[in-house]
Amino acid sequence: AMTLLFVGYQGQGTLGAHLQGGARTVTLDGAKREVRCRIRTIDGFSAHADESELLDWLGHFARAERKPELVFLVHGDPEASAALEPKVKALGLEPYRPAWRETVELDRIADGG
Repeated sequence: AMTLLFVGYQGQGTLGAHLQGGARTVTLDGAKREVRCRIRTIDGFSAHADESELLDWLGHFARAERKPELVFLVHGDPEASAALEPKVKALGLEPYRPAWRETVELDRIADGG
């Protein structure tokens, strides 16, 4: 039997997360497909920084002479970015969690609008 092996985190709502959750059918390129392989996951291979590493990295910006006007929180599940928001604010930075598919005009932010 074939095995599909995940070696990293699969975000909430993604095809990978559905497969890890035991989905028996998936939609690929508009067609329903039966899952006919074993799904396995090996944890511990993430190359992403954890929360404390992100906050440490952001702390360098917080101590800089010229701070960023906004810190966009776009990584991780909504619950994770919501939990990170007050911690970024505590560093003296302004966090912003954009909505899914939201467009932000950066030149308007730079002009104060």
